[in-house]
Amino acid sequence: MQGWRLNQSFNQVRKPITYIGAERNIVKKSPEGKIRIALCFPETYALGMSNLGYKILYHLFNRQKDVYAERCFAPQSDMEEILTASNEPLFTLETKTPLKEFNLIAFSLDYELNITNILNMLSISGIPILSERRKENDPIVMVGGTVAYNPAPIQRFIDVFAVGDGEILIDKIIGILREKLSRAEVLNAFNENDGFYVPSISPKKRVKRQITEELLMEDFPVNQIVPYTDIIHNRYIIEISRGCTRGCRFCQSGYIYRPTRERKLEDIVSIAKEGVKNTGWDEISLLSFSTGDHSKFYELLYALKKALPDIGISLPSLRADVISDNVAKFLSPSISGITIAAEAGTERLRKIINKDITENDIFRTAETARKFGWRHIKVYFMIGLPGENEEDIQGIIDLSKRLSKIVKETLIIKISPFVPRPHTPFQWERQHLPEEIKEKGDFLFRELRGIKKIRIKMRSPYISTVEGIIARGDERIGDVIQYVFENGARLEGWKEFFNFGRYAEGIERSGYTLDAILRERGEDEKLPWYVVDIGIDRDFLRKERERAKNGYILKDCRLSSCTLCGMCPGNIAGELAKKRHIIPLPPIIIEKKGDKKRFRVYFSKTGEMRFLSHLDTMRLFLFSGRSAGIEFVYRGKYNKRPRISFGPALPVGLESEGEIFDIYAYKMVSDQEWNRKLPDGIRIKKIREIPLDYPNIMKNRVILVYQGLLSEEKYSNIDKKLLDIKKSVSYIKRENNIIEVGISGNQISLISEIFNSFCISEYRRKGLYRIQNGIMEEV
Repeated sequence: MQGWRLNQSFNQVRKPITYIGAERNIVKKSPEGKIRIALCFPETYALGMSNLGYKILYHLFNRQKDVYAERCFAPQSDMEEILTASNEPLFTLETKTPLKEFNLIAFSLDYELNITNILNMLSISGIPILSERRKENDPIVMVGGTVAYNPAPIQRFIDVFAVGDGEILIDKIIGILREKLSRAEVLNAFNENDGFYVPSISPKKRVKRQITEELLMEDFPVNQIVPYTDIIHNRYIIEISRGCTRGCRFCQSGYIYRPTRERKLEDIVSIAKEGVKNTGWDEISLLSFSTGDHSKFYELLYALKKALPDIGISLPSLRADVISDNVAKFLSPSISGITIAAEAGTERLRKIINKDITENDIFRTAETARKFGWRHIKVYFMIGLPGENEEDIQGIIDLSKRLSKIVKETLIIKISPFVPRPHTPFQWERQHLPEEIKEKGDFLFRELRGIKKIRIKMRSPYISTVEGIIARGDERIGDVIQYVFENGARLEGWKEFFNFGRYAEGIERSGYTLDAILRERGEDEKLPWYVVDIGIDRDFLRKERERAKNGYILKDCRLSSCTLCGMCPGNIAGELAKKRHIIPLPPIIIEKKGDKKRFRVYFSKTGEMRFLSHLDTMRLFLFSGRSAGIEFVYRGKYNKRPRISFGPALPVGLESEGEIFDIYAYKMVSDQEWNRKLPDGIRIKKIREIPLDYPNIMKNRVILVYQGLLSEEKYSNIDKKLLDIKKSVSYIKRENNIIEVGISGNQISLISEIFNSFCISEYRRKGLYRIQNGIMEEV
């Protein structure tokens, strides 16, 4: 797709900046002579760019000089319509190359409902969705991620499944592709290597998960890409550990990512300091399955806060039994609040699922959150769990009502239907029908809706049903998936696009029934996901299921003794109990900054950056300024924000040579230093210091001046036309074939109408001015 065609398309989509591919820290290489890999995330940009695993893969592939890995995301419906109507293929962001031209298309697949997005991305690209129909010149289609741990339902669509950690698998992938083999030879090579499953060659091969023993600093992406638009997790994410031995019996990730491997404290701090400098993000998110289980958790919080006092710390997966005064004082309460994963409404059911937290832990966490300024609390529950009864559902109601009396502003109750997943002790359990789940959900809504402070949300039981159908399905479920895709399924992870009726029709056509698919499985059955060996002894899972029936808690092996799961020689048993010490930490002394100053910044916004929205432009200047070395002045006690004030919004798609904003800072940098952190199309023209009490940008009468080129005089009396328009605007001028129009901020809707009347389709904003003593001067 040519550049001008792209720009034409971008004018017609809701989020044009997500298709530009000019973000900060992207990898730029010449594609010539490289192994070309399209790293595809089968969801929209906002979700894909929030995924740390995806960022790690991008880094691991691109650090090889002879490899160029580029990004591609599922297009939103408006962009898909444009591509289809113009017969243009889906392309990567970095070089706008069609997917069909790559050696390998690698999908990260962690969610069952994204499978139809994979088929759609292949279809738009002109690549057959069925593996058997691909020819010699078609790229190899590979899938990795949690869904690959049961390849059966999608094996007809995928050439190769990659099972395990990318740090191990990527070297193998590159080694095979370097050989320049034929398509058949490449597939054979993957089939002969551990960690890869090629169903077209060896459908009964048992593939062993590949595991990296250590989280090395050089394997982590320090230069993470900084999106120019808001995404789900717009912050710097650091993986501090991988794997979990807590043993929640419903949690697939807790089993397929064992054993626990920790990143060294000094590496985490070093990554954080360099990462914040490279990206300018104002928040660090410490990622793991249970952040508080890091053996040096408290020391880590202290070291990060001391090294980066102005940077917020987010702990998205903190267990309720870890949140205390000693932890909360290091965290900045944010608008998003704090999350408690209670999972079940009673301690009896929490014992069944091996969730080793008590009601006292939950209430203590809520009290701590209130004490330290959190306004909102989210509490997660599941319904439809094995062993659940009416008392457990009532327990959710009782627990929620008690918590609502503690929370400061809002208690958000989030309900998710239980889905039995492969490779867990509950993999054999029956999944409740959607009607059963809906009945329980309706009861919860009736009892909790209308209670002050409580907001209740529930995941669709029909969406969860489809998750379960695919998660535990065999190869026959491929018929259902193909049917729903061919009947319009797209972006099904978004509620507005999901249609359960398509799945019901597909199941009926296949000769299945929903009861037969969701049924309890026998422990002696050969289950379809047994082709994947995750390393855990199957007898251990059976024993865990029995312990669940008896309500027996199996303690975390890192806190007690080896549980004999088979994942390791037992060397990590008791290590957390030995290493974890809650030690008194000295107070953090923050050095006093200099005097605060106020600056007015003048900049231009042209080229592809004209597709950046007003809010995204503000965000860009904050991230880039922080990275350049600016020390901002902040306002707000809890949700701290830099003091910055922008001029009137510039419509998306319009260029400007004269935008401005004011910013307060203790330390400012030069325009040259700041520009080095900005993309092409955004340029700071000058920075000048102004008095602290200088009038706000929008105070007094500000005139927005727009400029257009009159290519052909359509009117015999253009001066009369100018005179007529002058009556409704603040300023108008014509000099040869250039027309300038000045309006007030509340007249923006007039601009397109005025320039259209002169047959001028392209115009730009010249800048912001005031009329002082009859003279136009820059604000």
